[in-house]
Amino acid sequence: MKKNNLLLGLLFISGVVISQQNPTNNNPSVPAQNGTNDRAFWSRSGNSQINGNNNIFGTLWNSPIYTQTNGVNRYKLNGTLNYPVNGFTAPRNGYFLLTSINASMSGSPGLLYDGGRGAFSQFHIHGGGIAQEFGYRSWMRTGITLTDNNDMSYIGLRQVGTGVDVTEMVINWTDNQGGGNFGPDDMVFRFSTNGAGNPVYNNTNYRTPDDLDGLHIARFTAEGLFGLGNTFGVNGPGAGTNYNRPQSLLHLSYDYQAGVFNEQFGFMQITYRRPLTAATDIIGQGEQVTDGLRFGIDNDVNNTGNQLYLNGFLRWQENSSFVIQTEDGGANNIEQNERLRVTSIGALTQNYNGFGYLGLNNNTDATRVSISERGSAPLTRPKSLLHLGYDYGNTLNLQGYRRWMDLGVLTSTNRDHVWIGLKPRLPLNTPVTNVVQANNDELDAVVAWGTDRIASTTTQVDLMRFIFTGHPFDANPDLAPSTSEDGLEMMRMFPATVYNHYSYDSTGVVNDTTYAYGKVGVGDFTAAGVGGQPTQKIDVVGNGRFRYLPDSTFIADSLTTKIVMVDESGV
Repeated sequence: MKKNNLLLGLLFISGVVISQQNPTNNNPSVPAQNGTNDRAFWSRSGNSQINGNNNIFGTLWNSPIYTQTNGVNRYKLNGTLNYPVNGFTAPRNGYFLLTSINASMSGSPGLLYDGGRGAFSQFHIHGGGIAQEFGYRSWMRTGITLTDNNDMSYIGLRQVGTGVDVTEMVINWTDNQGGGNFGPDDMVFRFSTNGAGNPVYNNTNYRTPDDLDGLHIARFTAEGLFGLGNTFGVNGPGAGTNYNRPQSLLHLSYDYQAGVFNEQFGFMQITYRRPLTAATDIIGQGEQVTDGLRFGIDNDVNNTGNQLYLNGFLRWQENSSFVIQTEDGGANNIEQNERLRVTSIGALTQNYNGFGYLGLNNNTDATRVSISERGSAPLTRPKSLLHLGYDYGNTLNLQGYRRWMDLGVLTSTNRDHVWIGLKPRLPLNTPVTNVVQANNDELDAVVAWGTDRIASTTTQVDLMRFIFTGHPFDANPDLAPSTSEDGLEMMRMFPATVYNHYSYDSTGVVNDTTYAYGKVGVGDFTAAGVGGQPTQKIDVVGNGRFRYLPDSTFIADSLTTKIVMVDESGV
C-alpha cells in the first residue's frame, strides 16, 4: 500500500510540474492525464463532489486560454502578461478578449490573438477592422473596451492621480486623428422600437423610433458641444440624411410642428418639488408645465405684414419676482448683489400681503420693474412701471408716492423721489384705482418730486433744479460755470410758502388772503450765483422780458403800488 501511495504522489507531482510547461495538444509523457480517468478531468456534465480539488477550468502554467467554435477563435483569456497598448506597457493579467477576428492593431506590431497581445482592458470586445489603439490611456483598466470600425471607446473606472479612493466613472470615446476636427465621432443616446428589419433612414419624420437610426435623444461631440433633440446627427456616406451638428456648448433643437402638444419641444424648464413633509406648494414650487422657470421658443407662428416669425420667451411662471444678479468684484456674495427685478402688481400684492406694498391692486397683471442702486440693498417693491434706486418709504409707506405714479419712471431713495410719467386727469382728490389703459386719452405729462416728513426748515426742503453740464474742456468763451463739477443751474423750484396771496371780490376789493405756495427761480441760485433760495413766486436773476402785457381794459389792483415800465413794443 505504501508503494502505491508513493507512486500516486510521484505521478501527481510530475503532472503538476509538467503542467507548468507551454501548452500542447497532448502530453505524450503522461498519456493517462488526457483520459476520463484523470483526476483533473473536467466533465461537461458536471464533476463529482468527491474530489473537489479538480473544479477548475484552465491551466496550471502561464498560458492564455483560447476558445474556438467551428475552428475559429472566439475569445482569449490572458495569463500573466505584459504588453503595450498605444505606447502604455502594463500588466494585463487575466484580461478577456472577445472577438472572432484576429485583427491588427493601429499602433503596435502583431495581431490581437498573438501570444504577446490581447485585450486592452479587463474586458475587450472587438467587432471588425483595425483594433484602434489611438486614444487609449493607461488608466483604462477596470472597464470595458469596445473597438470596431477603426474606432475605440471605453466604459469603466479611472484612478485619478496616484492616491486611493479618488475615482471617476468614465465614458470615453476616441478617434484616430491627431488634431483638427475629430471624426466626426460622437457619443450618442438613441431610442429605438420595433424596426422589424427596416433598413431605411426616415428623412421625413425625425420623431420615429422605428427607422434604422431610431430617435436621436442627445449627442456629445469631440469638441465638447452638447446637442439635445431629434435633429442632430452625422450625415454618413450613403445615409442620405439631413442632420445638423451642435453649434454651441449646449444646443437644443427639435423639428418644428404646430400645436399645443408640440410646444414642449421648444422649451427648457427648471422646477422645485416641495419637501416630502410639506402638504402644499409654496410660491415657486411645483413640477407642472405652468411651474418654475421656463425659457425657449414658442411654436405659435406670428404674421404681421406678411412676415412669418416665432418669438423667444423667458418665463418665470410663479407669483413672485424674476431677479438678475451679478457679482460686485469683491467677496463671493452673489446672493447679496441684486441688479434687476421683474414682477407684477399681483405678485407684489401676494408677497407683501397688501400691507407692505402701497400700490395699485386692481390690475394684477400690470408690470413692475426695478433696478437697484446697490446690490446689497435690493429694490424689492417697485411702485411704478420702472423704479430705480431704493425701496421708497418705510413700513407704512408714508412718503411722497401716489398711486397715480403708474405709467412712468420713479427714481427714489428711502425718503426722496422724482417721477416722470403720465398722470390720469381726474377730479380733484379722486383716488386712482386702476392702471393707465391703452386707450386712455386724458393723461397729463407730469414731473413730480417729493420728500419725507422730516423737513422742518427751509434748508431741508428738496428742490427741483435744472442744470446744464458742458464738457470740462469746452472752449466756453463766456466763462459759464457749465464746465465746472456742479454745472450751470438754469432754474430751480422751491416747494415752500411764498407769501399771503390776496383774493378779490368782483369790484377788485380785497376780501381775503390765502397762502401762495411754490417759488420759481430763474437763474443760478447756487453759491456760484445768488447763494440762496428764490424769494418771490418768480425770482429772476438778471433781466426779464415780457412780450405781451395786459391792455388798457385791465382794471388795476387798488393795492398796487409798483408798476412795470415797458415801451410801445412791449419791451
